Amino acid sequence: MSFLDRFRRKPKADQPALKSMSAGEYFAGDEAWIAVASSNLHSVAYYGEGAVGTLGVRFKDKKTGAVKSEYRYSGVPVVVYQGLLHAGSHGKYFRAHIRDQYLTAGPL
Repeated sequence: MSFLDRFRRKPKADQPALKSMSAGEYFAGDEAWIAVASSNLHSVAYYGEGAVGTLGVRFKDKKTGAVKSEYRYSGVPVVVYQGLLHAGSHGKYFRAHIRDQYLTAGPL
């Protein structure tokens, strides 16, 4: 069992299972991360098969703007990820729709 497998929810019968992921396997390259214009979020990445996946979120250091920490949220529907990318305020959307709604692994 990988570290992230301990945080995964069991899929419902009508929900596809998430592919097992070792730390950094799908989020290793910076090309997978999309920078967002936010005072709190640095960038986001998403890996999913079907309707749900794993969302990676990198947070900014408020003084330097560099990456301070990285978290992964499992069981995130692709529509929630798309909502985050298109939100007027990425930070507000994250707090309202993601932060306390999905299982978390982090900081990594």
